[in-house]
Amino acid sequence: MELTPQVQLSALNAKLTRLQQQKAGDKHEEIFALPLEDVWLRNTFKNGKSVGGRIDMLKLTGALGLFVLLIACINFMNMATARSERRSREVGVRKTLGASRPQLIFQFLSEAGLQTLFALFIGTLLAKMSLPLLNGFLSKNTIVFDLSSGRIWLGLLGMGLFTALIAGSYPAFFLSRFQPVLVLKGLFTRHYKGGSLLRKSLVTFQFMITIFLIISTIVLLRQDSYIQNRPIGYDQDNLIEIPARGDMAATFPLVKAELEKLGTATVADKKSAAN
Repeated sequence: MELTPQVQLSALNAKLTRLQQQKAGDKHEEIFALPLEDVWLRNTFKNGKSVGGRIDMLKLTGALGLFVLLIACINFMNMATARSERRSREVGVRKTLGASRPQLIFQFLSEAGLQTLFALFIGTLLAKMSLPLLNGFLSKNTIVFDLSSGRIWLGLLGMGLFTALIAGSYPAFFLSRFQPVLVLKGLFTRHYKGGSLLRKSLVTFQFMITIFLIISTIVLLRQDSYIQNRPIGYDQDNLIEIPARGDMAATFPLVKAELEKLGTATVADKKSAAN
């Protein structure tokens, strides 16, 4: 059914449930309407409630993507802090000329934002170009990347802004706190050892995520291989299933005898709908 715009789905489901309970005389029965857009993704039910479905695979894929993005952010932080000694003189000179710390923070965050936007543009272009290859590999055209959708652009820009803040926040606050007197006197490495410690911690955390992703990939591949190749208890070759229509179920012994007489089938059997 198609609902009018002012109808709330929750209110409709409450009325349907109340009507069903009055008709059946059972206060524990529930009936609900499921949006058509959820039929494909949220198609698993338990006790009459939607508990997931294909949406779980999308969530898993999204989580893997976030892990990869986090690794990229850590790489950006490591490279920024590794170059901190080189940029420390720039910070010292700018502070000597009157630049404030908020101005330096804004400069470093702007640099991270521009690099993120450039990477986002290249990544979007590569994704759009590789989409036909992916659909061809899957033998389907179900994956659509519509760049004319405002929601997609809002999501991409939000992800880019989030990435820029995560990747550029620490380098911005770390580099902007340099004291010009210590930097210009060459005492940078003696007073700012925290960057090296944090860089080692980030590298360790990055290796942890990478090892986790590698182990997860191996486990998933082995599980998929087991499901594809596990013994199912019978030989699937030359096996067909014919739905029983009309009087075929009642006259099955006759049908079986004729098939075996013709040499069409070596073994024939029937199963009930419950099996």
